[in-house]
Amino acid sequence: MKKYILLVISIIIVLTGCSNKDTKEEKINIAVSIGPEEAFVNSVVGDKGTITTVIPSGFSPANYQPSPKELAKISDADLYFSIGVAAENNILPKIVNDNTNVISLKDATIDKYPLLYLDNHSHDDEKDDEHADPHIWMSPKRVISMIKAIKESLCDIDPDNKEYYSTNADEYIDELEELDKYIIETINNSKFKNFIIYHPSLGYFANDYGLEMVVIEEDGKNATIETITKVINFANEHDIKVVFYQQEFDSKQANVIAEEINGKVISLDILSKDYINNFKKLVDTFVSSY
Repeated sequence: MKKYILLVISIIIVLTGCSNKDTKEEKINIAVSIGPEEAFVNSVVGDKGTITTVIPSGFSPANYQPSPKELAKISDADLYFSIGVAAENNILPKIVNDNTNVISLKDATIDKYPLLYLDNHSHDDEKDDEHADPHIWMSPKRVISMIKAIKESLCDIDPDNKEYYSTNADEYIDELEELDKYIIETINNSKFKNFIIYHPSLGYFANDYGLEMVVIEEDGKNATIETITKVINFANEHDIKVVFYQQEFDSKQANVIAEEINGKVISLDILSKDYINNFKKLVDTFVSSY
């Protein structure tokens, strides 16, 4: 009888252990394009999912080409949160299958906040998508809309943890609202009103906070002598002594302009996975340069 009882207990322990192991392994497999998205998704999914970021730090979201090995790693994702960067045009068709649900975070923002356009194109022009500014994550208020979309997607695929996702989303939205207040107060208490940058990656930031962004690059290419001259004149007129550029881009023309205005160049990281702290650092860098 004792042997029988011990056998039953052993079976229960084994079955319970297997059940717990299975439960731990049942996480949502999520893929995202860039580092900031990883921060957004992680803030909501917490320990209920695993996240793979396709475009590594230091590479441009405009033209990154993942290797077959990298594509295989994300091909079985349950969810792919796209954000509208150009590299997704090459990535998504290669990895999306019947088991992958693609959620556009760009689409989650445009009902409330219109897209901005590059190269002086408006929404009435042809090829809107081609000329839309893809850097929507550089707008905290748009990110709030993204967080809500992420929460809804996770609740749909995993309704048992709906309360968990909702709580996490609300907490991160509170942090984003605090970030927005920090940016407004910091800028309002400074002389920072305009800036020069090589690549037009901060259009949404400038638009949200009433700043003027002067861009060196022209349609994804190096600027002409005429444009460089105009930028130099603008810098001299507004007493600007700093030229900004992203670490993913060549800084040669930024350096040329900086030398002409007796200024300096500063590298910015807009693809950090530490979104909120990095954004504060970016704002502090801008303000301290004036």
